[in-house]
Amino acid sequence: MLMIDESAISDLYRERKADREALSETLKDKLEADWHLEGLDHENEALNNMASKRISPEVFNRALNGTLAFVSIFEVINAFKVLTDKNASGLSKTSAVLDLFDIGINVGLNIVERRAGLPSPKQCYALLRNKPVPPSALSKRFWWMSQMKAKAVFVLAGNVFTFLAGAVSTYVSFYEMSKAMRRGDNAQFIGHGLMMLGFAGMTTSAALGVGVLTIKALQTAAIAACISGLAIFGLVLLLIGAGVVWAFAEKPIEGWLEACHWGNGRTRFKDDESNDSTARASQWKDKPELALLDLYSAL
Repeated sequence: MLMIDESAISDLYRERKADREALSETLKDKLEADWHLEGLDHENEALNNMASKRISPEVFNRALNGTLAFVSIFEVINAFKVLTDKNASGLSKTSAVLDLFDIGINVGLNIVERRAGLPSPKQCYALLRNKPVPPSALSKRFWWMSQMKAKAVFVLAGNVFTFLAGAVSTYVSFYEMSKAMRRGDNAQFIGHGLMMLGFAGMTTSAALGVGVLTIKALQTAAIAACISGLAIFGLVLLLIGAGVVWAFAEKPIEGWLEACHWGNGRTRFKDDESNDSTARASQWKDKPELALLDLYSAL
């Protein structure tokens, strides 16, 4: 005859409940440890990469801060110049505004990273895709979301803005390069060509950055190396190209002489919106008085 001991069954239920609570606490502790370990692994990987290239972290930080300051000043001057130029196209103005906002967001990211730290790409992925994260990562709030998730959104926004600004700037540089080639201006052709390659490299880097934050399969060491390499390579080309464009910029009188009746066959009576003295050169052939007015303005 089967005898059922109710007290034994109650004890088993209590033991099962206690085991479940213990397992839950163990899993929570493991998630917490894995989360912190991921952050440390990301920092350790960055330090190892700098050590392999014999780069001091202090020197790297000073170089990064100096570069951001220089590029910020350059973008502010460029935006003011383009936005106040009555001959600038709408696309050029859009590109200047996007570049200005892009550098502003990247400066903000640099400040937040130095003062409060930023989540690693894998941590950003977990936060953005609503994967399991430890409660401690969500304890501090920023308006309607946690501070950690706000940082992840900020990182994603920085990459998206860099991609958009870089894509538009790449097209603008290609357009300027094509115009320089048509009028036979080799220096401007090379300068805008270098800027186009620089913007293309930074755009590709930003696209991979967005991919790493949203697609787990892209979170590899090779992709991470490509992101940093393309960004640095693109920035160097951009600065060199901008220097060439600035150093060999055509003066108003030089542009007028090249576009007038005695000018080069490629540039004779050709409009050049980048130079006020030749913005309406195509009208000079039928209205010579306009050529004289533009000459007075150039002088």
